[in-house]
Amino acid sequence: MLEGVGEAYLDDLVRKLFMREGIKYLPPGALKGVDYVLSGGFVFFELEDTVKEAYNALKQMEIKALKLAFMLKEWVVIGSPFPQRPSQAVAPIVYVLNETARRRIAKREFWLFDFEKDRIIRIADESIGISPIRFRTIEEKVLLLKSNEKHIVGRKESEKLLNALKNLARE
Repeated sequence: MLEGVGEAYLDDLVRKLFMREGIKYLPPGALKGVDYVLSGGFVFFELEDTVKEAYNALKQMEIKALKLAFMLKEWVVIGSPFPQRPSQAVAPIVYVLNETARRRIAKREFWLFDFEKDRIIRIADESIGISPIRFRTIEEKVLLLKSNEKHIVGRKESEKLLNALKNLARE
């Protein structure tokens, strides 16, 4: 597991993946408060080396990226390595999805990179779907969560997410 390996090392892996996939991006620092702006419309992408740091990611993005995502009606994506303990990942993931919804950002997604199994787990709101970014050289697993009319993910879907992550950890 690469959780907690350090953002510099993880950033290098993700950057190589983006290049291999042909995903074009503006590099870190091009826009204050966000690690990458990916092609395919605007996808504001923040990378963290643990799922728990997703709380901080939203604070970092608040300066510009969240406001731009809202105004442009574009995507906000936070990514991290697949967690060692899936049970500790559910609360931060649901927090990100719900907090961005409260800020009226409908297009939002969470990516879990599982480099050991050469796959990415994409978690999003079922009513919105996933961002236009596609991965061709690694396996994509998509977990779509149901939300209420305000796009808030509830307890039942959080439990569904936990079970799905536990099953993916066993694979």
